[in-house]
Amino acid sequence: MLIPELHEIEFEDFKLHLKEKAPTTIEAYTKNVANFLSFIKEKPLKDLSKKDFDLFFDAWEKKHKELELEKYKQAGVQIKEESIKLSRTTRNLFKASLKDFLKENGLAELGKELKFQKPASTPSKAISKEDVIKISGQKLHKNPLLNERNRLCILALYSSGFRINELATLQKSSLQILQKPYSCIVEAKNSKNKDEGKLILSNEWVDDLKKYFKARKDNSEFVFVSGTGRPLSVNSLRVFCYSMSVMAKVFVIKNGLKIAPSTHCLGRRSFATKLLNKGINVKVIEKLLRHSSLAITEKYLSIDDENYLNTVSPLDSD
Repeated sequence: MLIPELHEIEFEDFKLHLKEKAPTTIEAYTKNVANFLSFIKEKPLKDLSKKDFDLFFDAWEKKHKELELEKYKQAGVQIKEESIKLSRTTRNLFKASLKDFLKENGLAELGKELKFQKPASTPSKAISKEDVIKISGQKLHKNPLLNERNRLCILALYSSGFRINELATLQKSSLQILQKPYSCIVEAKNSKNKDEGKLILSNEWVDDLKKYFKARKDNSEFVFVSGTGRPLSVNSLRVFCYSMSVMAKVFVIKNGLKIAPSTHCLGRRSFATKLLNKGINVKVIEKLLRHSSLAITEKYLSIDDENYLNTVSPLDSD
């Protein structure tokens, strides 16, 4: 990304300011600020206004839609243009990046023009186990090995709470599957926190994964690979999860639209909610999701009506 000459020093100073942050934060913040500086070109920071932010987001949304539509077109998937939007999380991350950058340049007051988008009053409902199995059973390819890869990826998101980038780059050396209980170590470079995390793995999933490894002919160290033996990309993971959800006719309601569940809803949100409804302590869920605070974990959770209505008063229980 080419940084306009006027902003080169400001950008380099900002990168120095970020050096103590987590690697994923550094990568996101520098990329976001670089995109914005390229957009405003040689306009001084002190001359910026809310209009500049609005114009940038409009242009970014348009480019995002074009890229997403092309991606789905290449995959042979039909999708409504109005269902493609920048997520609240993506927008807020960008605004946080810019706020930090403006503050470092003495323009914290201008940063207040960037209002964070509030989350929905209630999180989206978790996907049921039955629907996840239905989605994972769809056949996208003639090659049965690729279909099995897709199935295992979807079940991994749901059963272990992987972040999508962690699953795409997962290596065999991270797996601890020689004896039960099976688990997986996620390194700090793939995690939002600086400490590595440990994920639980389904016994049934590990048994099927071992069969998948035996059927593969490549020597890749990556757990999941493309048809050419290369590591999976995050985009390809998103596309086949979307395609298989549409084929299975499993949808969620978002912004009044009926759409296929995101990989986040299919995975980490459903994983967390199902554990909560099974009676797992929320602090344990926080640790499994590798969140930095309980407040973040709580945003992931929704309560099934059945669990709510069947709650017994402490006075009436043993």
